[in-house]
Amino acid sequence: MEQKISSSIANAKTNVAYYIPSSLELATIKGSDTLDFLNRISTNEVLSLKKGESIQTVLTSDKGRIIDVLTLVCKDNNDLLVLSSNPTIQPTIQWLKKYLIMEDVKIKTMQEYVGIELHGPRSIDVVKELFSFENFECTFQTYSVHSETGTVILRIPSLSEISVLLIIPKENSSVIQSIESSLEQLSVYEKEFLRIEAGLGASPNELNDRYNPLEAGLLHIINFKKGCYIGQEVIARLDSYNKVKQRLFGIKSKYPIETTASIIVENSVVGAVTSVTELPNKTYMGLCYIRGEYAQEGYSVVVKNSTEELMTASVHKLPMEHE
Repeated sequence: MEQKISSSIANAKTNVAYYIPSSLELATIKGSDTLDFLNRISTNEVLSLKKGESIQTVLTSDKGRIIDVLTLVCKDNNDLLVLSSNPTIQPTIQWLKKYLIMEDVKIKTMQEYVGIELHGPRSIDVVKELFSFENFECTFQTYSVHSETGTVILRIPSLSEISVLLIIPKENSSVIQSIESSLEQLSVYEKEFLRIEAGLGASPNELNDRYNPLEAGLLHIINFKKGCYIGQEVIARLDSYNKVKQRLFGIKSKYPIETTASIIVENSVVGAVTSVTELPNKTYMGLCYIRGEYAQEGYSVVVKNSTEELMTASVHKLPMEHE
């Protein structure tokens, strides 16, 4: 079936549209050592996180590779709501528990919430109208809770100018119904289209233990002044000596290209395609990791699919625009 640039995508670009994730992977982390523990095992400085604040941080392996990108929402001192970027949070919880010895930290999955994302320049206006807020500010450093419904309102990396995640208690279905009755919904294809166009990496495609946070463009959630954390020496060395070999970049082709296909220059593999979507004009747009010397706007490459077919393509800076 031919994919079309729908009214939902148009609304996400100029107005607002909503998307319902298939699952919302949440946990709570509580205990007197919670902030200290998370500060010691992740890339960002979270020790000073206070009630009403939120922050993103990366869990990395001892090789500096991505385990998970966490969004931390501070409900109270040492009482956090944690949002995982992974399809399921359970492996992340098990990974965290490996490093707990005597700390006062308790981790529990949360299943009593659902999520709805708002995408588009009017997302904040919709939140104001929906919850009757007179004065409302929603930044990447703070979050809000609607007192009547218990909905957590959180800024997330933007697909289209502004993106907001509503974390809604399941019993408050009226919030969901209000959104569904007044806004257009993005399909899975439409959400993926916007994500790739915006150049946002996602798990498991771009955010996984094959890549490090510097390669994935997550420099803004790494604190180089804080103390040690798992993988810190590797990441610091890569940054200090400019040893980041590959970058997350965009890729376009007139021909079908596959996720996981190899990128070739002069008969050498220089990268890999990680996400692909088909455009309305039957061309293809995707994300890839490619060696730094070839991460140049419009650079011509060859993509080798699983069928051994060779397709011409070009790499592009992020975010991209489709023709």
